[in-house]
Amino acid sequence: MADDREPPPIFTDVNVKQDSDHEEDLFQSAIEEPARDPSMDSIGNGPFSSNDDISTGNDFMSSNSGARGKEEKEKVRDREMDAASTSSTIISNINYFPDTSGGDAASNSGRFIKEMSQEEENEEDDKFPIVISVSEPQKVNEGLQAFVQYKVQTETSLPIFKKKKFSVLRRFSDFLGLHEKLQEKHLHLGRLVPPAPEKSMIGTTKMKMSKGDTTGQESSSGEFVERRRAALERYLNRTAQHPVLRMDPDFREFLEMDEALPKASNTSAFSGAGVMRLFSKVGEQVTRMTGKIEEKDEWFEEKTVQIDNMETQLKKLHASVEVLFHHRRDLANSTGIFAKSAAMLANCEEHTSLSRALSQLAETEEKIDLLYQEQANVDFTLFAELLRDYIGLLGTVKEVLHQRVKIHSNWTSAQTTLAKKREAKVKLELAGKHDKVQAAQEEVREWEEKVEAGEKEFQNISAMIKKEMERFDRIRVRDFKETLVKYLEALMLHQQQLVKYWEAFLPEARSISTS
Repeated sequence: MADDREPPPIFTDVNVKQDSDHEEDLFQSAIEEPARDPSMDSIGNGPFSSNDDISTGNDFMSSNSGARGKEEKEKVRDREMDAASTSSTIISNINYFPDTSGGDAASNSGRFIKEMSQEEENEEDDKFPIVISVSEPQKVNEGLQAFVQYKVQTETSLPIFKKKKFSVLRRFSDFLGLHEKLQEKHLHLGRLVPPAPEKSMIGTTKMKMSKGDTTGQESSSGEFVERRRAALERYLNRTAQHPVLRMDPDFREFLEMDEALPKASNTSAFSGAGVMRLFSKVGEQVTRMTGKIEEKDEWFEEKTVQIDNMETQLKKLHASVEVLFHHRRDLANSTGIFAKSAAMLANCEEHTSLSRALSQLAETEEKIDLLYQEQANVDFTLFAELLRDYIGLLGTVKEVLHQRVKIHSNWTSAQTTLAKKREAKVKLELAGKHDKVQAAQEEVREWEEKVEAGEKEFQNISAMIKKEMERFDRIRVRDFKETLVKYLEALMLHQQQLVKYWEAFLPEARSISTS
């Protein structure tokens, strides 16, 4: 399967645009801002501005007299953003989906979740943008103690933050720790928590064993670090785009606290908690295969089938895109070899015009080599990464659906126990054991409350999942549309540039003297 092999390397220093002022770096910050529109307000000034329609609350805009003018400005801004064809800008537009969390401490968690759920009912378009960049990866220590820390910089006008622009240093385990906190608090509520980037034992080992600074893209471990940096940036921006979940105290602490976060040792694959987590995942898989419910809601039955089919097809497409990338890279390598061979032939050719034409051909092929590398880069950074992200998000969807199954199982189990308690109470009454009837009555009342609570919990998680899936589907369609359009634009740009290269070479070939 495509996910099991190490991601392909990244080409750098490739530019297919004629405008030399816009050289592309596929791993430049995903928050690179497009040219500002003078008509934009002071808030909507970046690719993650407040009006990206991430929020589901649109009704309140009908009461705003300036809504239509604002929407026109947004359309102009969106067209300007679509005109940008660089890989990094493409990836920045894919940032989609935040996660959630509640309370600093256990005593505050329930209150926070309740307040956020209430606010979510009145959710409105996000008026306060928050843009997060992950940059400057630096290797710390050497050997087995080595790790990479990243600069996490945040720009926002949200009043809950102390400053409008601030930055902190975080290591990879900090990101995993944040995800675990958010998932622990919100997964059982039916809220979709975006997955953090997966661990890579091969990439981590290469980084640890490499000498010196390995964060540069010229090394294989440097390529791994850059891929991880881009994935971490997308993860944080998905989290930040949710107007409710980004208010989570743990998330704010992650972004704001200058001090190093407590080491999340349980995120290590070799720790005791990591081993227990592995066994827990195996148990969850077994439960998913055996724990089925008699679904009465057709929506969930259809959605489960849809998610399974979509996950299967996305994995197949992801594997195909990786194969395409490798073929495109092989074509680039072969073109480079051809260019060198043509140059060597030109050097030993005695015929002046033929030698000049062969030399020009070698230069043209070198340019085409770079063009093919750039296209391979677009295949990987645009399609492959988007597909990988959504495969992970579909995994989260399946986890949430499984939580609903577990809650239903607990509810039905409580109903069964309640029936047994009532039966036992009736038997005591018929047997005339009045001294035990009172205790049995208390047990019946206790389980009646549990059944009622279980039913309410099941209804709540069902409603939450439907709301989250509505947002998920809307943003998924938007992301794939943007990606397809920009992928086609990149293909057209490369083909147009290829034609220009050959048109420039054709006069040189025709000028070869045959006399």
